[in-house]
Amino acid sequence: MTAVYVTHKGLLGLDGVLRERYGDFVGVWFLIGFWAAGFSSVLGVWNGVSLMFADFMGNVTGKGSDHPDSRSHGKWFKVYVLWLTFPPMLMLFLDRPIFLVLLYGALGALFMPFLALTLLPILNTDRVPAEFRNKWYLNVALGITTVLFVVLGIYQLWDAVKPLLT
Repeated sequence: MTAVYVTHKGLLGLDGVLRERYGDFVGVWFLIGFWAAGFSSVLGVWNGVSLMFADFMGNVTGKGSDHPDSRSHGKWFKVYVLWLTFPPMLMLFLDRPIFLVLLYGALGALFMPFLALTLLPILNTDRVPAEFRNKWYLNVALGITTVLFVVLGIYQLWDAVKPLLT
């Protein structure tokens, strides 16, 4: 719980500096804005990602996107909301919240190269109408994105492993 306490104190410390320099109005609106940004991010991920997972599972299981299990508040939606909710709480109670932030950040960083690699074959097939297929410059951009993220991932992995090897 130490990391949460430090984060809380850091936020209130910044609020104090803003109030000292710019007045109470700015300090209060900073806290309101911080809360709104955090709350909307959590709410957006809970709803958006859970709905994408429900749709994915509906299609993988052959039920389709219109099946009640594949919709908002369906079975798969609730499963993923629970997954997003309780593991972070467990890490908080184990006094390891920073590990969770790093883990979710690392997993989130895998999304961009995965998306780029997925869009390359999908948007270049003859099943996509010609006007919606990737142009050559979009394919180049997706390729560069993939290579960039793979190189950065290898570099970060090497930096993490290097101290263990010496």
